[in-house]
Amino acid sequence: MRWPWFLAFLLVLIGALPILSVASASWLAAHHGCVLNEAGTNPCVFWGENRGGMLTVMFVAGWFMFFTWPILGAGLALIALLLVIALIRRLRRLLA
Repeated sequence: MRWPWFLAFLLVLIGALPILSVASASWLAAHHGCVLNEAGTNPCVFWGENRGGMLTVMFVAGWFMFFTWPILGAGLALIALLLVIALIRRLRRLLA
């Protein structure tokens, strides 16, 4: 019964990708002293190139979170259900 756990964590990962994209773009911009907003691309030079466009795309990709939140919720609900099933099985073994 390992594939339900794999599916649950895959759903959580897919649901959290936009949040991770925004967090990493914000961290990179703050770490390199760049301005990051949704209004437009600002120059941000690090690692030898201007990466302002990439950071803006990563930051704006956070809006996909409205589409992926149900996926994240389904993954978390599946994890909760699997934990309850595992707990019930363990209790049945202990009481038998």
